[in-house]
Order: sequence, then structure tokens, then C-alpha cells
Amino acid sequence: MRLIGMREARSENSWMHNAPLLMRGDRVQHARMHVDDAAAANIVDGDTVRIASPHGEIELPVIVTKDIVAGVVAVPHGWGHKGTGGWRVGRTVRAARTSTS
Repeated sequence: MRLIGMREARSENSWMHNAPLLMRGDRVQHARMHVDDAAAANIVDGDTVRIASPHGEIELPVIVTKDIVAGVVAVPHGWGHKGTGGWRVGRTVRAARTSTS
């Protein structure tokens, strides 16, 4: 499968992750996968998937949808605020668990 990045309406350009109003509700990073690909892999909405490449891997829940092309997995970019910068709100939001090789 091919991995692509995407933007989400309430987290475009990750600076929005520090705005409390925009971070209300279900602010968990999700991968998107086409329904046919999910069915073939026995994956249902909300399952945790591992996406791996030669550069590392992440685990995150998946949203199964017809709104993405088959053969593609989309992951929103701009998550994973770490460190001591001014990301008071952004650091509290759940991002994918990552590891690198």
C-alpha cells in the first residue's frame, strides 16, 4: 500500500493544535483506509494498525472509509508535539505511538 500525508479541518498546519477551542472533542490521530482494503485485511473501524517503512513505524487507530482511493493509507501530519516548547494543549492530545529504526 502507499502511504500519504493529509490535513484535517481542525488541525491544518499543526499550530492549530495549541488552540483549546479547536482541540475539543475526539482529537485522536487516525489513519484512513479504503473499505475494500480494510475488508481484505480483516480490519474494522477503530482497530489499531501498524504502519511501517524502512525509516520507522507508527501505531494508530484506523477510520475505514470510501473517501480515499483503494491501495492508499492516509495519515494526518503535524501530530506528536514533544519537548518543552509552548505546546501546552498540543502535548496533551494523543498522537500515534512511534518508533524509528
